[in-house]
Amino acid sequence: MEEENISIKNFLKQRYPMLLVDKVVDYNDKSTKTIKYFTNSDPFMLGHFKDFPMYPAVLLVELLAQSISFSIYKKLGTLDNIWFLSINRCHYYGYFVPGDVAKVTVKYSKH
Repeated sequence: MEEENISIKNFLKQRYPMLLVDKVVDYNDKSTKTIKYFTNSDPFMLGHFKDFPMYPAVLLVELLAQSISFSIYKKLGTLDNIWFLSINRCHYYGYFVPGDVAKVTVKYSKH
C-alpha cells in the first residue's frame, strides 16, 4: 500500500514546507513505514550550511513525529488530545544530504 502527500494531507495538519513525510509505503496493525526524500531544492537544505547542505537534525525529530502521528490516526481514527511530550535517548549517527532517502518504521508496542 502506498499513499502520496495528497492523501497524507487528509490525516496530518502540516503543509509544505513542514509536511515532511513524502510517502507512506506501508501500514498495517503492527507497523507503519514512511519515506522522506532529501533534495537540493528542499528549503531547509538551502540554508543549513553554505558549502555543505545537510538536513537539520531537529527536523528529523519532526519527521518521526509525523510518521507516528499518521500511525496513531490510522489506528485510532483521530489525533484529538494526542500530545508528544518527550523523546528519550534520541541519537544521531550520521546526517542526510541531497540525494539521500530516510526510511522510517514505526512499530506498535504495549507498555
